[in-house]
Amino acid sequence: SSGDTIRQWPDNLHGGMNAGAWSPSGTRFLVGGYGRPLLLHSNGKHQTLPDNQSYASHSLAWHPSERIVALGNDRGEIVIRDSETLEPILVLKGHIADVNALDFSP
Repeated sequence: SSGDTIRQWPDNLHGGMNAGAWSPSGTRFLVGGYGRPLLLHSNGKHQTLPDNQSYASHSLAWHPSERIVALGNDRGEIVIRDSETLEPILVLKGHIADVNALDFSP
């Protein structure tokens, strides 16, 4: 390892990073934190969520198909999103505390 920087985080990653995961193909990296989650692309571009999510994301997971992602937040919700547009598809409620871990079953 050379110790060289391979990726500089965008300036709009406010509040730090709580969770991060590579897509199964290794071409995208989803970052969750106390600001709006970011989707970083291997071509250097990035995108934020289209809605004004203002709560912390503590966990996230890619579906094996890469068509959807799941984000667990500090409001006890799991938000399923389209992985291309990041638009919410489904919100699962019912936890009484933060969602700190989640995964898709194969």
